[in-house]
Amino acid sequence: MSMRTGIMGGTFNPVHNAHILLAQVAYDECKLDRVLFVPTSRPAYKENNNILPDELRLSMVEASLQSKDHMQVSDVDIERKGYTYTVDTLDELKILYPEDEFYFIMGADSLENMTKWYHFEQIFKKCSIIAAMRPGCDNSYVESVRNNLVERYNASIYMIDMPQLDISSTKIRDDFVGNKSIEDRMPPEALKILYDNESLAKEVW
Repeated sequence: MSMRTGIMGGTFNPVHNAHILLAQVAYDECKLDRVLFVPTSRPAYKENNNILPDELRLSMVEASLQSKDHMQVSDVDIERKGYTYTVDTLDELKILYPEDEFYFIMGADSLENMTKWYHFEQIFKKCSIIAAMRPGCDNSYVESVRNNLVERYNASIYMIDMPQLDISSTKIRDDFVGNKSIEDRMPPEALKILYDNESLAKEVW
């Protein structure tokens, strides 16, 4: 059965409430059937990076989505290992879900850099884009970028409004290492796993 499937890619280092909110807004606004969270693999060629091990990040995302039937996790990027390109992720998901229509969810501020992505024209052919406008964005500029991509590359791009939620993985990592509270920024299920692995997380971050 064909499904309208949203794709949320990223390191999720760690997953936080803004990720979940973005997925929910995209699901509601674009009438998706589900949203797949696709954590990327930790690049093998990088040393001393601050990305938690693949399985730990994957387990935090899985735990965060347990109560959300319309959100699921895919490990295709983690299983593939190495550097992750969006076009390759789309190819992998197409093999798994050949009937699905894909909608790649991203921040609208990333639209202007899409022409620098690996095989970006193929991305536009393989999926639609859902671009989230955050408060404070220059709407007219982003719209002009969108229109240019639509006209030049026949891209399908849906714009949605994202509520203000001042949360970043970087700030969560810094506060966690500094023993500051992060309770209100992460799903409780993910937070428990993070604290169960506190010594490892602080060593990596």
